[in-house]
Amino acid sequence: MDYMAQSLLLARLAQGQVSPNPAVGAVLVKNDEIIGQGYTQPPGGDHAEIVALKQAGREARGAVLYVTLEPCCHHGRTPPCTKALIDAGITEVHFPILDPNPKVAGKGQAELQKAGIKIFAGEHAEEATILNEAFIKYITSGLPFVTVKFASSLDGKIATRDGDSKWISGESARKMVQHMRYEADAVMTGAGTIIADNPRLTVRIAVRGGITHKQPLRIIIDGRGRTPPSAQLFSEPGHTLLVLSEDLDNNLKISFSAAGAEILAMTSNNGEIDLKELMYVLAKKEITNILVEAGGVLTGSLFDHGIVDKVVAFLSPMIIGGQEARPAIAGRGFEKLAQCAKLNRITVARVGEDIMVRGKVISVQSGKLVVAAAQVTKGLELGGSVGVNGTCLTATVFDADSFSVDLSPETLQRTTLGRSKTGDFLNLERPLNLNGELGGHLVQGHIDGTGIITGITPQNGATLFRIAAPAEIMRYLVEKAYIGVEGISLTITALGADYFQVSVVDFTRTHTNLQYHKVGNSVNLEVDIMAKYAERFIQAQKSGISAEFLREQGF
Repeated sequence: MDYMAQSLLLARLAQGQVSPNPAVGAVLVKNDEIIGQGYTQPPGGDHAEIVALKQAGREARGAVLYVTLEPCCHHGRTPPCTKALIDAGITEVHFPILDPNPKVAGKGQAELQKAGIKIFAGEHAEEATILNEAFIKYITSGLPFVTVKFASSLDGKIATRDGDSKWISGESARKMVQHMRYEADAVMTGAGTIIADNPRLTVRIAVRGGITHKQPLRIIIDGRGRTPPSAQLFSEPGHTLLVLSEDLDNNLKISFSAAGAEILAMTSNNGEIDLKELMYVLAKKEITNILVEAGGVLTGSLFDHGIVDKVVAFLSPMIIGGQEARPAIAGRGFEKLAQCAKLNRITVARVGEDIMVRGKVISVQSGKLVVAAAQVTKGLELGGSVGVNGTCLTATVFDADSFSVDLSPETLQRTTLGRSKTGDFLNLERPLNLNGELGGHLVQGHIDGTGIITGITPQNGATLFRIAAPAEIMRYLVEKAYIGVEGISLTITALGADYFQVSVVDFTRTHTNLQYHKVGNSVNLEVDIMAKYAERFIQAQKSGISAEFLREQGF
């Protein structure tokens, strides 16, 4: 049985019910039998590990724990899980990803290892990351995770020119949206949608235990105060937050309060709420996960401001047509295709009569990477160099336990760092001290491109990695020469027309992120710089430039 997969299933039962905490599942195993299991309880309640320990009782001693996130080691609303695991006599702990919370971020693992507990990390890492993508963004950026959902015709319309929109999507898609609301902390829409559709924006299905335990907060963006106080969502179960311009008449605000709305007054520009500032305000209210169900104007504005993290689009097999028909996304939009919001990690599925397209929003303009690594920060200076997966970067911010590096568009496009997710394990290397001893190959940290792992073959004491690489990389490779893979200096053991092979000893594999790589993963590659110099020299000779001339020019 795949115990980590079982833990992930348990964690999904906590989604939408435990914010601002992560949704975590845990399974305790002894003699190949599950003796305890559980998932995170609402804030103030037990964490998943504690639920499983209580269920196992005395049988927990000598057991193995499978948990979907690194156990916490700090005292928050509840005591640290690491201490409970140590006291219970757990012998092994398996988890997919590190807890991105700076209060944990590897410290939980270190505490367990210090107590003699074996740690196994990386199983089902991608699934665990997606499961807690909202928590990860919230805890690392201080901002909520924003998902835009819309249903449109194949030509991108959400209503006809007369405003007719019920129903573009089918019953199956609408039922899926109910599940999405259940997992969200808040559902956001605009005043235009309230006026046009008078939606309820509630969860109307029983998901867990036959009961809907909570309703998401309903957020209405209405800088001009156009929402009718008679709108039906004010009388629905749960709470409604109405975001108004602070310049609006107090009598209007009083009427909204009387209708049952909580008022949030914010600065605005001609009635347009500052959406970026709003995200910080909502985060302070511990709202980590927002589902946007709005018209094209608000949705477009969220894209214009770079706020959207994820898109879920339901495409109906119909054509509406017409210039006056309402588009799914309006706003200013982008002038150049290179600037457009692009999606990755895309999934496409049939949902009833509709097609669902889901993906994460990415930007190739720039980025920042924050790395938890106390050992590397020792001696690191502001502006100093550090190797991250073989990429030479500059530390722009650092403290005792972590550092930050800025990622340029060139770095994002040329390396795999733009695909890094919170919780990923990275190879780190401090720069060479020139007065120290030099051994092995020199890795410059200037990535030449990426390759794809096409084969992993274990051997006695080593593992063979077969990596497909583009022609512009392969031209510089020869057998027994050096190549940098994820910043690891390795010797090429075999070459093909479009691939090379390296042998990685067990020590190197288990002390780097290669232990987590699978067939199909991309890796950063750096070729020997001397091969490039040799190529330039040969080209120079062909052009009539002599070696003597090059020496005279300082080459």
